[in-house]
Amino acid sequence: MKDEHQVKDEMDRLHVTPPGSPRLHYHPRKSIGYFGSATTLDLPPEKPIAVEYSPPDGGWGWVVMIGMFFMQIMAASNAMCFGVLYMELLDYFRESHATTAWIGSLNVTCFSFTGFFTAILTNKFGHRWTIIGGSLIATVGFLSAGFCSTVYQLYFTYGIITGCGVGIAWTAALIGLGRYFSKRRGIAFGVALSGAGVGMISYPMLIEYLVQIYSWQGTLFIISGLWFNMCIVGALYRPLNIVKPKSNKKVDFQSLAEASLFKEWTFYTLSFAEICWTMAVFIYVYNIPDYTRNLGHSKEKASQLVLIMGSTLIPARLITGYIAQKNVNHIFCMATLVLIMSLVVGTCFLSKSYVFIAIYIACQGWLQGAIVVFIPLICTDLFGIERMGHAFSYIHVTDMVSTLAGPVLTGYIKDKTGSYVYAFILGGCCALLSSVCLFMIYLKICRDSRKNKTPQFEVQEEATKPVIDLPQP
Repeated sequence: MKDEHQVKDEMDRLHVTPPGSPRLHYHPRKSIGYFGSATTLDLPPEKPIAVEYSPPDGGWGWVVMIGMFFMQIMAASNAMCFGVLYMELLDYFRESHATTAWIGSLNVTCFSFTGFFTAILTNKFGHRWTIIGGSLIATVGFLSAGFCSTVYQLYFTYGIITGCGVGIAWTAALIGLGRYFSKRRGIAFGVALSGAGVGMISYPMLIEYLVQIYSWQGTLFIISGLWFNMCIVGALYRPLNIVKPKSNKKVDFQSLAEASLFKEWTFYTLSFAEICWTMAVFIYVYNIPDYTRNLGHSKEKASQLVLIMGSTLIPARLITGYIAQKNVNHIFCMATLVLIMSLVVGTCFLSKSYVFIAIYIACQGWLQGAIVVFIPLICTDLFGIERMGHAFSYIHVTDMVSTLAGPVLTGYIKDKTGSYVYAFILGGCCALLSSVCLFMIYLKICRDSRKNKTPQFEVQEEATKPVIDLPQP
């Protein structure tokens, strides 16, 4: 195994730039991608290394985007439909609410946990086979869950197996989509992620209909078949035409790229911001239906809030995706949106009117939909396309904290105070703290840009002919 200096020396000798792709260089103490702020590999300034991939930025990339759209419907609906199954499982097993609720908690937690190793799997096996493998694991999880006779068996099948399978397939698909686009990456993410809104509107009603006809066991069998079809989505991820240098010496670039993330202040700050704003989401979205019902509104009206939120989430992601591909600062936009979210979550209890609550949930859906589009774009901006997979995966893992802590803290506060008011105030404070962290990153980027006299956006158009300077074997 070569030491770090030998690997860097070998990397200095490689100069490969494919035609038609943005030139993303590794600069000493500068970021890979748009923003020149984060510390990366300490390489000589006179020998930058170009990222070795050529995104089609359209063409077959649109087909991949459509596939990711359906993947997003299935993955987002996996969490949303559990509320319907939850009531059926309570009636069937006659276990306590807390015991039964662990099925869904384990599912979402394992979904986030897969970020630890999904980037490693995609580097080793490629996005296509990682997505197919994750889809098959999810298929087996749902299928085996239909045969379970106890809640504790569902912990393993529906909670762990299904959660890991869905997480692997979704994360690999989202990371892979970013590699198919450059200029149009924003609109591609916006369209693909809008599938969550479609799932929030249609999937719960579909699951409720299937449960009434086939019971919860038969419903899980049908969902298993739907996830088997996600293997087709994985097959759409054709390998890109990557130019690789011909050398007998192996460069462990991915290990260096991954290790460099943990040396950067922006990575930890962005991860903490992710924990805080998702905590606000879980506190608000998970509890607003029950809060509405406690105010005296009907159960049907409380359930309609999810549909309202989903209906605003779709246009939010489409419009945000279009705006994001313009010359805008993604960090500043996300920080501003999270700041507005802190006001929505922290003041949602000011009126008991159902119209007021519906307007607030619609605003929350719009904000949440827009923010999610910016996350993979910011990972690319700060850390470059080569490290985007690792950065997004590890930041996605931090959702485990908010997934577990959000509902638990809210339940504890509700039990102690008898009200959701203080829980919503906590959610607003979490979103406010997240916004502060994001503005800190933005200010650091501006300061470094002025100091280095470089623009915040460093995308350069590549020449029409490839520039190849390969070492001799």
